[in-house]
Amino acid sequence: MNIFGEPCAGKSLAAAELYATMGKMGLNVELVTEYPKDLVWAERHNMFVEQDYVFAKQNHRLRRLRGKVDFAVTDCPIIMCASYIPEGYPEGLDKFIVNMFNSYTNVNYFLKRNHPYIGLGRNQNEEEAGEKRIEIRAFLEQHDVHYLDLDADFAVKFIMHQLLSQPKIAQQPHGLSVLRTPPETRIQKAKRVLGSLINTELWRRNSNH
Repeated sequence: MNIFGEPCAGKSLAAAELYATMGKMGLNVELVTEYPKDLVWAERHNMFVEQDYVFAKQNHRLRRLRGKVDFAVTDCPIIMCASYIPEGYPEGLDKFIVNMFNSYTNVNYFLKRNHPYIGLGRNQNEEEAGEKRIEIRAFLEQHDVHYLDLDADFAVKFIMHQLLSQPKIAQQPHGLSVLRTPPETRIQKAKRVLGSLINTELWRRNSNH
């Protein structure tokens, strides 16, 4: 489950919330965090030109889960590494990254930011982030990567509704983004969790008026 978007679109928060919600449902899910953000916090900005290294680190976090979990949620889809390859890099890395991305079973979402930009912990300013959003969309379209556009504030609720609308998810070959057992009892529990989230949101909105 890949969450795309420009810097500060709310990808990390959405991924964490989705992971927590699915975990409360009793689903076998894991959160794959963003390796590039580790580099930012460690002030290793020079490593961003080494996209082969960044890709290897990010892909390892995902590949080690194959056959061990039913769902993997990430705010850093590995295909994004191909869009950050600097000019003058040896040819072929972008194709390899795209092929590796396509080897997984992917469900893709693109978040729309509707909150103020926060530059802390990021490698771009707000203007650069906006430019990156355009670049990412063009890159995904170029490589025929289909995705759903979602408002960042309601992304998790929509994804959960989408998940719960399917009585059974068919077994897939790669061991990711699948359920091993019929989820009837899990869905009942999930509806309670989702209902609680919606009630909490309604209470928060009413209390703010």
